Amino acid sequence: MRDVSCAIVVETPLLAALEQVDEGRIDHVFTLNMGIYKLKYSMNLLMNAMHHLAVAAALGGGEWFATTGRIDVSTVVDSETQRSMGRHRKLVTRTLGRPR
Repeated sequence: MRDVSCAIVVETPLLAALEQVDEGRIDHVFTLNMGIYKLKYSMNLLMNAMHHLAVAAALGGGEWFATTGRIDVSTVVDSETQRSMGRHRKLVTRTLGRPR
């Protein structure tokens, strides 16, 4: 890439031949970078989808247990609240100190 940037600044007699080589290099780097971004954002999408599917499955399973009378509805709500607040409780404890 350093050769590409030097060729842009300095004019040479072989500029036409170098431009084709440079375009190939730039296209290759661009393709690699776009591949990285596609992978990054597809993994982010998959992680978010898995998280929300897990929450939906937990609530759906809890609803099924509640409607069949195996557990109370409050148990389902409490377990989901504890699960979702677990990450935030660590942050609050670290910044504000332990609750009294």
